[in-house]
Amino acid sequence: MTTTTVAPPASTKKYPSRPERRAKLEADLETLFYKSVKGLLRGKPMKIAPLEAGAPDRMAILPGGQIHLIELKTETGTVSPIQKLWHERARRLGVNVHVIRGEEELLNWVAARQKDRIS
Repeated sequence: MTTTTVAPPASTKKYPSRPERRAKLEADLETLFYKSVKGLLRGKPMKIAPLEAGAPDRMAILPGGQIHLIELKTETGTVSPIQKLWHERARRLGVNVHVIRGEEELLNWVAARQKDRIS
């Protein structure tokens, strides 16, 4: 009786591909944003439908009537030229627009909003 062994697949994916990792990181960042705004800041986090090219994809409505438009990016994520233009035009109108890259920047943004509430 002959026994044959089957070798494991040549490519066993230990880590997700770059797009999969980026999507996971962005999803993790969005989850942290939602939990932080709702829990720590007692605000209303929202995902904005893309109605206009360049517009931020998140909004945080905070106590005291503060509204912040947020563009979440991974640490290596880039802001497109149309996003830069949109953000600058909104800032000139007095809108709070933030580009937040990565978990550390998000936590710093939340801490700054907490400090604003206390002062």
